[in-house]
Amino acid sequence: MARTRSSVRSRSEISATGLVVALALVFSGCAAGSEPAGSPPSTNSPPAQEVTPLTQAALASILATSVEEHLVPGAFAVVTTPEGTVSAGYGTTSLGEDTTPQASDVFRIGSVTKTMTAAVILQLVGEQKLALTDPIEQFVPGVPNGQDITIANLLQMRSGLQNYLDTDGFAAVFDHDMTTVWTPQQLVDFSFAYPAVSAPGTAFDYSNTNTTLLGMVAEQLDGKPLPDIMHDRLFEPLGMTDTELPSATTTTLPSPSIQGYQYGTFPINHRPLLTADQQAAAVAGTLQPDIVTVQSPSWSWAAGGVVSTADDLMKWAEALSGSDLLGVTLHTTWLDDVEPMDPSNPENGPQYGLGIEQTRFGSNRLYLHEGELPGFNTFVATDPAHGVRFAIWTNLALSPDGQATAKAVAGALIGELYRTKLGTPAASPTGG
Repeated sequence: MARTRSSVRSRSEISATGLVVALALVFSGCAAGSEPAGSPPSTNSPPAQEVTPLTQAALASILATSVEEHLVPGAFAVVTTPEGTVSAGYGTTSLGEDTTPQASDVFRIGSVTKTMTAAVILQLVGEQKLALTDPIEQFVPGVPNGQDITIANLLQMRSGLQNYLDTDGFAAVFDHDMTTVWTPQQLVDFSFAYPAVSAPGTAFDYSNTNTTLLGMVAEQLDGKPLPDIMHDRLFEPLGMTDTELPSATTTTLPSPSIQGYQYGTFPINHRPLLTADQQAAAVAGTLQPDIVTVQSPSWSWAAGGVVSTADDLMKWAEALSGSDLLGVTLHTTWLDDVEPMDPSNPENGPQYGLGIEQTRFGSNRLYLHEGELPGFNTFVATDPAHGVRFAIWTNLALSPDGQATAKAVAGALIGELYRTKLGTPAASPTGG
């Protein structure tokens, strides 16, 4: 029996829509830039610096605290601010071994891949090989409502197409074998068998089907496989020498790799979290996580199949900050063309645009994407206005109580970096 949208939401969708709310709750009640108690108000002092200096010791403390709290085997974080770059690793890359995570370790980046697929599509737009207003039917025949779904709708997660992760057909196979090799057409066909969740262009609904279709468009227009397209257009020009979209049959990670872990069955689309007894057992150490490193990248492909390192993802974050990949006009469109995920909170809620998310607090604009799949959680963000960028990975996607682990580190890190706290009402980009 098909699962209904009212009872089913993908973990990726929950992660995207819940970012601001979840992180704001962590820091609720923290005022931005307040004077010390008892100090008279200053009338002549210069404005407070928005981004505070971050030491290596402070980053290491943030990482250690979050990893211990969420029972993560290992994690790594690297942060660049105008004062320089600091990094820290904590825990282990493999349980039972004393291998501290390093910036060169290879891991699965999950949906951070979506920013890369989006960049390829925008480059093709810049080359006038397609337009954001083109219908997907022009490139991939047979898409339901394909004549009304534009390339922009796919990038913005507003196509209305069912997420193939939320289908019984996909889950029936993936539940038993994560090494199954899929073609992109097989994946989107799972989606096409379901009715639309909304009319094209009307509502945000996070769906891997969208980005898979965009990967198919890229292959058609560039005339070569998506791994080669990403290498030639993105990874080689940016010097990301340890980043690739592996072939569908490459189920292991290149060395030096990390093991990915999960407690119980990964709730990729429809499964319950651990029971209270299981959570207690995990805390007590009597329930250990399973290794889930081995999986085919084909199941997430253009939407989440890339493998990389923290070093390389910092190069990607830098590319997101600048216009070298796309040119000034398209880069500006990429960062500014965002719409609210939640129409009931249009100003202060999370925004999603052309394959990238924007979080607003005060006058700050943080551009980011999270990646979550079995065994791994990744968080990459950039703030061009303040010269901030960071990359975080953990080798446990979800804590026993269902928290996205790299996101938890990111929340604590943002709270340390910025005087203005998450949850502060958003000001206009000009500060008004």
